[in-house]
Amino acid sequence: MDIVGVGGGRRCARAVRRACGARLLNGNGPHQDGAADAKADAAASIPTLAPGKASVTIVTVDVSGVPTFTATVNSNAERQRLIDTMSARLGADKFHANISVGPDTKPASWLDKLDALMPVFTQAQVSIVGEKVELSGSAADSKFDWLGKLKALFGTGWTVDTKDSQTAASDAQLATVKDTSGRAEC
Repeated sequence: MDIVGVGGGRRCARAVRRACGARLLNGNGPHQDGAADAKADAAASIPTLAPGKASVTIVTVDVSGVPTFTATVNSNAERQRLIDTMSARLGADKFHANISVGPDTKPASWLDKLDALMPVFTQAQVSIVGEKVELSGSAADSKFDWLGKLKALFGTGWTVDTKDSQTAASDAQLATVKDTSGRAEC
């Protein structure tokens, strides 16, 4: 029996199983019972869920110039990459990190730009949520032109903007609240 055509997803897979199963039951191969087919149908019907929440990173700098990174990333690999880069660029004891892993969080697409972001991370508050970057404090000061530099760095598809100081102060206060949900603190 020839099966021609593409598409149909599970219908096509069932047609192939029926055709192969008929051949197998006719003595042209090992016998498969209905339980195996039922398991295969059940496995094929389970949807694969992609992560849904945007990764979140908030960087604040205290009065002594020490940055605090508060983030939720997709995996331990992303978490470790962030910590390793900060340690290499700033020194292991020159920053604070509260980085949690959320398996339902989308990968942090900005991590490829981490080296270029390090100078702004050490100046003032930066918030990255999904594909939106917001600057406040001295990072938002036009004399440093971080807004222009980051717009050029991220390109189209990203929103890069500044926050007003009241919103920034509120976010900074939220970022410093200790989370008791099992987040790792470095």
